Order: sequence, then structure tokens, then C-alpha cells
Amino acid sequence: MSVLYIRSLPNGEILHALSDTNLIQIVFAEHRILFDRYDLSDTDLVVENIKKMGYNGYDYYSTTSPQLMAPHYHKENEARLITSGVGTFFILVGEIVYEFWTMAGDFVVIPKNQKHWFKVDEHVSAVRFFESDREYTAIYLT
Repeated sequence: MSVLYIRSLPNGEILHALSDTNLIQIVFAEHRILFDRYDLSDTDLVVENIKKMGYNGYDYYSTTSPQLMAPHYHKENEARLITSGVGTFFILVGEIVYEFWTMAGDFVVIPKNQKHWFKVDEHVSAVRFFESDREYTAIYLT
């Protein structure tokens, strides 16, 4: 189950925990973050439908080793469809961190210039979608 923890900074206290898809969508919409869930019984069809949202390129990403990316942002939207495993997005908005545990079927779009990072738990596979034909570049915070 996808879960959104809303944490305050600097202590990381959990202010709210949400698992209802509709409530997560409402919270994210306030920050132009898109979240949706897809049935992955036909992944190719899901990928084709997402591409129609204006994404010109995509690739498949998979890792089996736990990782934590450094905080960064992109000059274009970051869109991911989680196809297997579990990963966690951390999205920084002012003094709040949205800690979003994702699973297979979750589609997330982080808006351009939004500070975030991603943690791979044990393994995760995803389709990453790009507005341009090439991969987006991470701009790391210093």
C-alpha cells in the first residue's frame, strides 16, 4: 500500500500519515505533484497512455541494491511509473517533507524545480518518462 508521511523540519516529526489514494492526490495537487495508480496487467498499454501526456522519451530503470539519492531538482518534470519493488520519494516543500512510499502501479510526477530525492529500498523497477527525447539531468543541492 502506498503511504504518505507528512513530516515537519528540522525534527522530522510525523504530522500526518495518509494511505487513501484520493487524500494523497488532494495533498499533492496543492503542490502540482501528480499521483495516480495504474493496473499493470498490461504495462505496455499503460506506458503508451502515459506517453500521450506529452512525454517524448522513456527508459526502464531497475536496481537491486539499496540507494539513497542526494537532494536535487530537474529543469523538467520527473515522471515515474513504479513497476515492481518499493521506493520512497522525499519531496521538500518549505518546512515540510513529504515522504511517499511507492509500490508497483504508482505513477508520480514531480514538477520541475521541485527539490526531492529518492530512496530505493531493496529493489525497484520503474519506467522513467522524459519531456525531451533524452534523460533529465539532476541538479544537486549544495
